[in-house]
Amino acid sequence: MEKFNENRGISIKESIKLFFEINIWLIIYGIPFTILAIYFKEHGLEVTYESIEQLGEIVAYIFIIKKIYKRFKLQENFRFKIKYKPTLKEGIFIIIATIAYIFVYDNTLGILLQKIPEADWVKNAFIEIESEPLLLQFSSLCLIAPIFEEIICRGIILEQLNKRCGATKAILISSLFFGIMHFNLHQGVNAFFIGVVMGVIYVKTDSLLLTILLHFVNNLYCLIAQYIPYLDQIESNFSVVRLICGSILLFISYRFFNGIKIHLNRELNLRS
Repeated sequence: MEKFNENRGISIKESIKLFFEINIWLIIYGIPFTILAIYFKEHGLEVTYESIEQLGEIVAYIFIIKKIYKRFKLQENFRFKIKYKPTLKEGIFIIIATIAYIFVYDNTLGILLQKIPEADWVKNAFIEIESEPLLLQFSSLCLIAPIFEEIICRGIILEQLNKRCGATKAILISSLFFGIMHFNLHQGVNAFFIGVVMGVIYVKTDSLLLTILLHFVNNLYCLIAQYIPYLDQIESNFSVVRLICGSILLFISYRFFNGIKIHLNRELNLRS
């Protein structure tokens, strides 16, 4: 059994403080870009407005991640687990696990949450996102969110909690933060549970790239579903076949990732 060192990683209390610190800095770093974006919007330059908003989001994430990385690097041998290149087989199982999760969630909690009305501000936010050019939607949902949210939630918070508190608490707490980051009930519940899936895969594989890929595939599916009515319809209707198939595929995916052994050459690759 691994011995946890109080001088390594972060405690639950410290993780809560770090989470709020990250969100405060996101707001602060984003203010100048938001003001600039509003200026462009008032002058009728919608595409420029949306581009400036995304640029501000990227800059904010980079500054925050760099700041936190330097802090932990001074305290211990901290690194992001991104040097290991996942195999094709691992990538295929990530896609299978993502689709399986969507099948299971849509036919369990997803169905139940549909009975709870969404707040007007949430509906308006989705309408605004869907009105953006497709390229900007893709960059926001499939590039910015998977890369930066995974670095923060799995690469920093889960990684540091795992050193002090163990994998179970680290996965659950980082997933809770991931859910809260979405700022609404419907997305938040989904984000929590898929966060657990990504957390398990991160711990089992020691690879941040695999969780980024899973996040990418999930968000890409959501983006495609906006333009294909059939996908939107099947999400709204219960299917015992999809539930059973999803459960079986999710179990098979778990067995695959649970059976991965981090060999010496992989460990050296991660540490180099």
